Amino acid sequence: MKLSVLFPVRNRTKYLAKSIGSVLECLGELPIGWEIELLAGDNASARLLEPVITDISPDITVLRWAEDLGTFGNMNALVAASSGDWCHILHDDDWILPGFYRRFAAAVAERPEAGMVSIGARAWREANGTTAAHAPWFDRSGIVEPRDLLAKLHGGNPFSICGMIVARHAYHRVGLYREDLPHAGDWDMWKRLAARVPWYWCAELLARYRIHDGSATSRYQQDGQTAVDIRRSLEATLVGVDTIEAFRAGSMAWARGMLADAVRQLSDDNPDLARITVDEALKILRLF
Repeated sequence: MKLSVLFPVRNRTKYLAKSIGSVLECLGELPIGWEIELLAGDNASARLLEPVITDISPDITVLRWAEDLGTFGNMNALVAASSGDWCHILHDDDWILPGFYRRFAAAVAERPEAGMVSIGARAWREANGTTAAHAPWFDRSGIVEPRDLLAKLHGGNPFSICGMIVARHAYHRVGLYREDLPHAGDWDMWKRLAARVPWYWCAELLARYRIHDGSATSRYQQDGQTAVDIRRSLEATLVGVDTIEAFRAGSMAWARGMLADAVRQLSDDNPDLARITVDEALKILRLF
């Protein structure tokens, strides 16, 4: 069995040592016989990042793209270039905790039919150094029924990329990340995987994602892309008879949340952004 750990990077290097270092610390948890591949994707950064990355670990192979592929394009290119049976993508501002790969390997050993292993992640706020509280998503670890997963996903995205390890055969089955959804490409992928691939959920919270002003999420929330991508992903969602009510309820919740966002945006004297947000909420309501 082989694990590929993939580090997509563009320009920013201030968090790399922590991100890569957390992986190096945990790799020894994998059972004897596992192979490891470490790849970084330099997404047309303004300067070559290979010296910085290899200084952290000479075991990482750095691939540099000649042009900016976007966040999900970089991830897709790394998945395509890798050779592992499993792929774990870790962005430069995220990290994992001791026990992460031990838990992953135990899940694969317990349920070899799994095509996805998701390990809990908690948000870490850079501004004040606190970790967000987290309610359990499901009652216990193990393979989760597609209906339960989709009911959770129709109403939001409780899963972070840093905690997801995807089998290569799962990518072959559902395809790669949609590059035309720069804010919702991960959420869109989780919905596709939940519908078609056995998904093993681990209750342990062994991954961390950083909330800070320089994150892509913060940027998209400022230009309206968040609302646009959520609506487009909802439009493309395949909904079964047994999940239609959860999908409807989740979509209505998205629309209500967007309308509340629009009120705040008006209060912040940003009518153009509020106009985009209201328009996307109305498009969601027209799905029914």
